[in-house]
Amino acid sequence: MELLDCHQRLARIPNLEIVYYFTHREVMLSIFKGVKLFVRNAFLDESDVVNFMKKWKSGDGYENLEVVRMTVNNNFHQLFNLNLERSLEAVNGKRFGSTPPVFCFRKRKSVHWYISEQFKSQFYIIRDTDGVVASVSITPESFDFGVWKMTETELLDRMSNGTLEVEPSGIRHPCYYE
Repeated sequence: MELLDCHQRLARIPNLEIVYYFTHREVMLSIFKGVKLFVRNAFLDESDVVNFMKKWKSGDGYENLEVVRMTVNNNFHQLFNLNLERSLEAVNGKRFGSTPPVFCFRKRKSVHWYISEQFKSQFYIIRDTDGVVASVSITPESFDFGVWKMTETELLDRMSNGTLEVEPSGIRHPCYYE
């Protein structure tokens, strides 16, 4: 089986966590069709992230996507070659007010065990087709993307009146807006 065919089969798995060793190109982000994607020891450049965000924003892909978390392993001394401002400018990114929301999600660790993870970001983008908002965090060590499943108006209203609460199903300790 060819490597690309293998990647395409993996891309259809709804909740996928991959650990790469000694790889210098990440193709999974561009073809992923599932719900949650977690990649450790990833390699991304700015064009990978911008193309992904443009495709999500336009509604041309990633319809089921909830969260993407890609991290590097500092032992390999690989850092993402990403510029936050330039990447967000390419997709008309916006900035939350002084207090950004915390995006929480659950991640499967084994058959019956989930953990809660989160990220906070000042930045977000809006999908053109339905107005749904996604938080975006880009650092030299990670790329996080979380879909809120609500419009900008709904999200900002809930943030302003203190009712924004995200509790992924199955987690006893929810993450709250700070």
